[in-house]
Amino acid sequence: MRHGESENNVQKTFDVNSRTTNGLTEKGKQVASESAEKLVAEKITKIYCSPLLRTRETAEIVAEKVGIAKDKIIYDERLREFDVGTFDGTSAIDEFRALRSENGIEEPIPGGESYLDTIRRFGSFLYEIENTQSNERILIVSHGIAFKSFESVTKGFGKEKSWKKVLLVHGNAEKGEYRQLDFVPLPHNRDYGLDYHLPYIDQIQLENEKCEALTRIPEVVDCWVESGSMPFAEYHYPFENREEFEKRTPSDFVSEYIGQTRAWFYYLHAMGVELFGKLAFKHVITTGTILAADGAKFSKSKGNYTDSYELFNRYGADAFRYYLMSSVLMQAEDLSFRDEYVKEVHARVVNMLRNILAFYSLYEDDSIHSSDSSSNVLDKWILVRFQELDGTVTEALDMYDVPRATRPMREFIDDFSTWYIRRSRDRMKGENKEDKNAALATLRYVLKEFSKVIAPVMPFIAEEVFQKVKEESDTESVHLEQWPKVKNNWNFFKAKSDKKMVDDMRKVRALASQALQLRQKANIKVRQPLASLAIPEELSEELAQILSEEVNVKKIIISKEIMLDIVLTQDLIKDGDEREMSRAVADARKEEGFSPKDAAHAEEKIEGKYSVALSTGEVRFDLIRDAA
Repeated sequence: MRHGESENNVQKTFDVNSRTTNGLTEKGKQVASESAEKLVAEKITKIYCSPLLRTRETAEIVAEKVGIAKDKIIYDERLREFDVGTFDGTSAIDEFRALRSENGIEEPIPGGESYLDTIRRFGSFLYEIENTQSNERILIVSHGIAFKSFESVTKGFGKEKSWKKVLLVHGNAEKGEYRQLDFVPLPHNRDYGLDYHLPYIDQIQLENEKCEALTRIPEVVDCWVESGSMPFAEYHYPFENREEFEKRTPSDFVSEYIGQTRAWFYYLHAMGVELFGKLAFKHVITTGTILAADGAKFSKSKGNYTDSYELFNRYGADAFRYYLMSSVLMQAEDLSFRDEYVKEVHARVVNMLRNILAFYSLYEDDSIHSSDSSSNVLDKWILVRFQELDGTVTEALDMYDVPRATRPMREFIDDFSTWYIRRSRDRMKGENKEDKNAALATLRYVLKEFSKVIAPVMPFIAEEVFQKVKEESDTESVHLEQWPKVKNNWNFFKAKSDKKMVDDMRKVRALASQALQLRQKANIKVRQPLASLAIPEELSEELAQILSEEVNVKKIIISKEIMLDIVLTQDLIKDGDEREMSRAVADARKEEGFSPKDAAHAEEKIEGKYSVALSTGEVRFDLIRDAA
């Protein structure tokens, strides 16, 4: 029970020591009396009380009502008010709360005590009366801090949970309020946190199913021997499961952070060699330590990190996983964790892949099955790039080299999106049905196979992709699929034709980048066609066509150095206007929510202007644009 309203409550000042002054107000006496009337039904047999005047007066009012002599009230220093030190006698409540929050649970208030000190004394009192009293209905009369301290003790919260779940939470017991205190003794450490370790577990008497007392054997083997016994103990070997244990020993790999090198990793091998004459595992994946952005250790009290679930909700688990698995953390090095890197992975990896999937959805056709047999150079290139990725990831994962397996995935997604998809847009929109179908079949194939490769690293987006492109003969989930096989017996990257294709496409992209820079310097938009681009080396007809389309020139010619013909003829200007018109139409379609499958047709030219009608069903949208 908390004491009734006292004089310092009215004055809103701190008082932690008054034993002869600062008693109850008339209102406080009245509330205490009303609570005492209700407590009569509780059949109180004993009262413990804080020695301060306001609590003593409250206890005496209750004692008279419930029939206990005042001289039988037991006063205990451990039930006193929280010691606010130099704040005592002042009304600096806001300053006190600010300092309390800054100090935390362990740092004492200047001249006073810490909240951990308070929990310890209230915990000491509670366990003492539990051990010394029986068959009593006990009333404890104290202060507001008693309610919070007893909650921490009875729930075994310990330091961190007590601070966050109880002491920092606003709200307190009302003056004169009483509550039932539910308490079951727990094995606890000196901070009254639940702790099953020795010697705390010995505070609890365990019984078997026959209610017979169990005693602990005092001599125990080093706990690392128990940890080292895990490979066979999990099968209850040698008492059963002998065949299962022998089939699965040694294990393929074990994973833990770098601190286990001389601990668990060592003991696993030590026990394996000692008992069975062989190592416990074949491979090890060991991680470094995740640190805060400034290189400091994570600390709940400092709040120097973002809760993982908040990052999951914001960016998804896939971005979080990829960031960690592609980082130096997986090379046993420490990682200064930064939220913005997870955000960047979400944008440049997960969302970019989701955009590729959205592009496929625009043109998807269930009648077109996935295929890797296209003769188009762009399709052949992305297929070779996938085989290159598949081989790299497969080889790296077989070597348990997680960063080397995951980092190329990002590079592939970038190539997939910024080159293959961009250069395939016109093919998807074009009139050449055979080429369009080849592009769609290739896109479906690569998406499906790529989902299998990223499944161990980014399982959710992998499943999202797979469900969109899977076919009737495929399994229910990407996580039930077989790992994609690398072609050419693992030596695809050594095949001269494949390597040349990748190298040639890399040259085309480099040439395109330089040509676009020349356009930028000349301040000529990419939508404006130009006559020619001179390049210093021969390209195949297919690659030259890709380059000319990328930089929007009529032809590619060979010269000693790169040169862009920027002279604009009337015909080129007209072509540029038509491109601008097409762009405006595309923007209009997008604004109106039309899909690529919705029909569009051009109407007559009216007084130097074009009229374009976009239609689907009953919907029609007209766009007029100056020809100039």
